Amino acid sequence: MASRRDRTPGHRERALQPGRLGAALARSAGSAEPPASLTDAEQTVSEDFVAVDPSRYGDQGDVELIVIAHPDLEAVGTRFRVPRQPSVAIGRAEAADLRLAGSSSLSRLHARLRFAAGRITIEDAGSRNGTFVNGRRIAGAVELASGDRVQVGGVHCKLLRELDVEAAYHDALLELAVRDGLTGAFNRRFFHDELEREIARSRRHAHPFTLIVVDADDFKAVNDCHGHVVGDQVLREIANVLGESVRSEQVLARVGGDEFAILCPETCAAEAGALAQRLCAALAARSMPCLAGGETVTCSFGVAELAEGDGAATDLYEKADRALYRSKSEGRTRVTVAPTDS
Repeated sequence: MASRRDRTPGHRERALQPGRLGAALARSAGSAEPPASLTDAEQTVSEDFVAVDPSRYGDQGDVELIVIAHPDLEAVGTRFRVPRQPSVAIGRAEAADLRLAGSSSLSRLHARLRFAAGRITIEDAGSRNGTFVNGRRIAGAVELASGDRVQVGGVHCKLLRELDVEAAYHDALLELAVRDGLTGAFNRRFFHDELEREIARSRRHAHPFTLIVVDADDFKAVNDCHGHVVGDQVLREIANVLGESVRSEQVLARVGGDEFAILCPETCAAEAGALAQRLCAALAARSMPCLAGGETVTCSFGVAELAEGDGAATDLYEKADRALYRSKSEGRTRVTVAPTDS
């Protein structure tokens, strides 16, 4: 289902070697093959991590960071046991306590975790690209809770602090199996599986089914002018805006670097086109806090309803993609609905 447009689809450094989960995700991207089992996907924790007496820290359990988004897809799923010491430096320098490799947007000493009185806080260490917690750039020390998302440069992690950290880790892996770690939308593999399932269901029950594809307008300029860290924030905001109007039975997925798709069961082309118009207007009106002056980033839309002549999922996707291409070629920031008989 390739589009004709270009898509922007540890104490020690070896602690961030490609995890087997990331390798499985990389191999199966765009494939309907099931992912490797979660047991096989686990990443072994470096033996350099020292054992810790849990009585020193009460009943809060172990603390780990799991990589949920990374410029190198094979690093996704890597886990780090956070050393229990008063201050833990995160960065790409040799001196960092947690050394993260593979991201040029990460500073040598990027952020610092602190343990005190059973609490964990994080603060930026004067990095070039800032430190973010749950999508917000932090200005001072911020207390962290289990499940919080931490972004340092282009590396996105989830903090796990549980009595049963292994169970929490497996829960996180299950989430990564179907979700895009950057935006929280469903991932491309899940999208392909659901697209096939909804097409079969639509034909079985003779109910309408429509696909919407969404592509950010001139997103390359955002990355070129503001950098990929800001580009990541823009993608998250686009996903948030789209998700605000998607119903529970609909599926929002990130299917490419700056491309999203929405599966709309029980929905005809006219109804999906109206939804796409609302989303297009909402995005055009949403200022991006991460951009100077609250600039906006618009999107173009292509809409296609499943027809009797669509032999496979690729036929429907290509029809929606052609409609999207027309929106792009006719000026962007618009919605094109493919003819229902095409």
